[in-house]
Amino acid sequence: MTDHWRRQRKFAHTVLTQGFNHRFYGYISHEAKRFLFKLLEDPKDHYALSDRFCGRISARLGYGRPDSAAAHCKNAGEFIPQISPSGSITNLMPFLGGLPEWLNPSIRKVRERREKEEKLWKGLMKQVRLEMDQSTAPISYARTYFERKEQEVGSGSFGFDDHEAAYAVGMLVTVAIFTIGGPLYCFFLAMVLHPEWQDKVRKEYDEVIGDRVVEVTDMPNMPILRATIKECFRWRPPVPLGKKTPSSCALGPTRN
Repeated sequence: MTDHWRRQRKFAHTVLTQGFNHRFYGYISHEAKRFLFKLLEDPKDHYALSDRFCGRISARLGYGRPDSAAAHCKNAGEFIPQISPSGSITNLMPFLGGLPEWLNPSIRKVRERREKEEKLWKGLMKQVRLEMDQSTAPISYARTYFERKEQEVGSGSFGFDDHEAAYAVGMLVTVAIFTIGGPLYCFFLAMVLHPEWQDKVRKEYDEVIGDRVVEVTDMPNMPILRATIKECFRWRPPVPLGKKTPSSCALGPTRN
């Protein structure tokens, strides 16, 4: 492992652990309520709403505010095909990356996306820095970076500069969108295809939760729901490798 990856790993471990220990600062519960309300308003738009739900949580965790969620979702939607074997031919034949853009248009598309991505991520980091100067910055990955940087004057926060920090935060935000949105779509699909499991989950929810919205702290008391979610990950894992997933599979999660 190179020093570059060690720095990235150290930063990711620090901010993700802090988020988990603080129950993600209440962002998940807050956005879940909004998501359910939007689903009730327009259930046919569940696909886009699921992406935006994950994007808003990611943006809050990364920068403290959800305003940039749409831009992160758009970037993630373009980024994933570009790194997948089912994407451009350059992914299967890397030597074609040396061709000029007019011969390999996929290179131009990647460059254009990366330029917009850099502008987005660096702009959001500057915004967080400004909010910190005004004492209005919510807790976020970006704020953690700047706070550590102030504590480690001369040595650099986590061993990297603002440029690398912008990418460290931006990538954490990006990869959290479809890796969560995918299993969420799968859960909806499973509940439609297997209503008997929907009944089991609903019964457990009514017994444990009642008529309020579920919270992260409720999960230890809901083994059926937890096992069903895990089964969705096993059934259709959210990994874009260009390989088709099974068209159907019996849903039979093990309680654990």
